[in-house]
Amino acid sequence: MNDHNIRSVTTKRQLEQALCKLLRDQSFNEITVAQLLTTAHVSRGTFYRYYADKYELLATYEDHLTGAIASIFTSFMKPDVTQLTTKRSNDAFYAMLIYLYAHRQEVAVLIQCPASQLETKVRQLVLETVNIVPAESSTRHNLLPTIPSGLAQALVVDNILTALTYWLTQTPVLPPTLEYRIFVQTRALAPTELVNYIRPDLPVGGEQHGKTTV
Repeated sequence: MNDHNIRSVTTKRQLEQALCKLLRDQSFNEITVAQLLTTAHVSRGTFYRYYADKYELLATYEDHLTGAIASIFTSFMKPDVTQLTTKRSNDAFYAMLIYLYAHRQEVAVLIQCPASQLETKVRQLVLETVNIVPAESSTRHNLLPTIPSGLAQALVVDNILTALTYWLTQTPVLPPTLEYRIFVQTRALAPTELVNYIRPDLPVGGEQHGKTTV
């Protein structure tokens, strides 16, 4: 990478971090390009060299994060959500948790931003890359024919997204080794079993509340 490319990557990263910092205290609609320039220490001309407006910056920021996740799924074997175990060798899902944990501040801010499409993009990525293998035909004859395949797939993917979103928006964020074990355990539990883990003395939403850990 030459000096020009290094400067370009550095500048874009400064603008992404500036957007993330501003989103912690105000809504995306309230943020102005002038604020981004001041926070990132970037000139107006430099900003418009890379982005048409703040919306393109946000979309590119999301694509930067999802692109990194996509590369993880191409470097590791596709995880089979029906066969996940706590043995993490060559597990793309665990590698994704490592990446998300390293970028937890940014990801948590973006998935809680109404203007951001990050969660939608991650959902589509999971839908396209996670290996959802149906049960063997010998165990499928008792399945209810009234449940559409598309609904079943959507519920599986939503379960994964719910686990990721909940994890990254808690205070503090659990380390990925522990989160992976929790995820694997919840994959094996039916909703009627999960209710046994609900503590009625806690508010709906989890054990911790407040601002996202940064």
